[in-house]
Amino acid sequence: MRTLRILVVLLAVAAGLWLLPTAIGGGASYVVTTGNSMEPGFQTGDLAVLHRADSYNPGDVVAYRSARMDTIVMHRIVAVNDGEYSFKGDNNIFIDPETPSSSEFIGALVVRIPQGGAWLEHLASPAGLGVAAFILLIAGTGTASLSRRNRRPGRPSMSRKTTSRPSFSSFPAPVRIGGAVVVLSAALGVAIGLPAWFGGPVERTAIAETPSTGKMSFSYQATVAQSPVYDGTTVTSPDPVFRNLTESLEIGYVYNGEPGSVQVTAELSAGSGWHTSIPLSPPSDFTDDGYEGSVLLDLDALEARARAAAEVTGIPAGPITVSVTPHIETAAGHSFSPALHLVLAPLQVSLKDGPAALTVRDTATVAQPAVAARLLQLGNWSISAMDARVLSLALLLIALLGGVIVLLGGKHAVAAGERAVIRRRYGSLLVSVGPVPLSGRRVFDVADFESLVKLAERFGSLILHWQTDDGETFLVQDDSATYRYQENAHDAESSRPAAPSSDSGATSDSGGGC
Repeated sequence: MRTLRILVVLLAVAAGLWLLPTAIGGGASYVVTTGNSMEPGFQTGDLAVLHRADSYNPGDVVAYRSARMDTIVMHRIVAVNDGEYSFKGDNNIFIDPETPSSSEFIGALVVRIPQGGAWLEHLASPAGLGVAAFILLIAGTGTASLSRRNRRPGRPSMSRKTTSRPSFSSFPAPVRIGGAVVVLSAALGVAIGLPAWFGGPVERTAIAETPSTGKMSFSYQATVAQSPVYDGTTVTSPDPVFRNLTESLEIGYVYNGEPGSVQVTAELSAGSGWHTSIPLSPPSDFTDDGYEGSVLLDLDALEARARAAAEVTGIPAGPITVSVTPHIETAAGHSFSPALHLVLAPLQVSLKDGPAALTVRDTATVAQPAVAARLLQLGNWSISAMDARVLSLALLLIALLGGVIVLLGGKHAVAAGERAVIRRRYGSLLVSVGPVPLSGRRVFDVADFESLVKLAERFGSLILHWQTDDGETFLVQDDSATYRYQENAHDAESSRPAAPSSDSGATSDSGGGC
């Protein structure tokens, strides 16, 4: 399971990088379709993900910039001639008037996301933009801004100036790319997660049409007197039964299939069109996946019934067809009525359709409820709702972890940027020293470096500074006081216990350095 999770995360990261837009250094382009020129494959509001290819061939769906229409057209390549490509919409009866070259292509279709453009519109709504802005704030801009320090009791009241927030474009490329990956991962996680989590349960009940497993095997037999006609005293299917030797015929049937109930009837029919149905057995229920039974045909009685009808109609009965039919009704409501067709003639009884008719299989399909995973369709690719939930969580986790990494990188970039500005503008005032002990002196922390520069110019002194693991410290000293600026003063303050105040409002500091 752990390996699977790691694999899912790695695949999610790879997918995020693969879907990185070209505007931020990736290879993917996105087109939201409009119109009906590519129906039925594309509908208005679908999202197409495109990648540039080394070559393009007839049959590829490609988007290109149309100078004539001043828009992006996504149609299918139908021909290539000397580096010029002819396009046609799947639903159009004409070929596009332009024949662009591959340099004008945006890319070939790799993924179609049905109604993905509509999802993007939702993400671009005020609520969606609020989520994206929050993630972007964590990933970059907001995390890199300098916090205003809370003034503590005992601090001298000084005017404060907050350092302006750096723009996102001012960060190093790794930070900007990381922030873009964070936003993209979060957006994909939300886009996949919304239909996965709120589109219904992970499984749904469906009606599956499955072939019926029902099968009926017929047989018949009759007891006859010893005679030269048969080798023994029993005649069995598929041999004909000569009526001079027997007056009855036993029909056996064996059913294999779903449990239910069975009732056997016999239908008599003549060439004149006359027919009648005679019940041979009452309904009988069975609970096993099979049933075996038999019925007895009185051959003389059946023939007499047909002759009586012929006397009324005036049409000779001729040979009579006797169809023995067990009617199966399964517990699920499916019906199966196989029939054994016999020809009843004055001298014999025989199979009408040959020995193959002794076995009848149910060719119908049976509708049965089945539990199936709910699928999310992405073009020709589908993913189950459960897998989509895992993928969305993996993407959001990547966004969260990436946001922390970008946060740390952004803070480091801001600190490094501030040091570079200080050295570039005020390098002539800086003197590198070791940590200066401050015991016994009044220490005043200033809000920003510019204020420290003004104090140094006022006193005609240089600015002392040294580097520690906690950041860089800058000092300006006069005869009675020390003025200090620290890179991470707001972080140090939050963890340092409050110091007692002197009468002058200065804070005594017993520590040496930062």
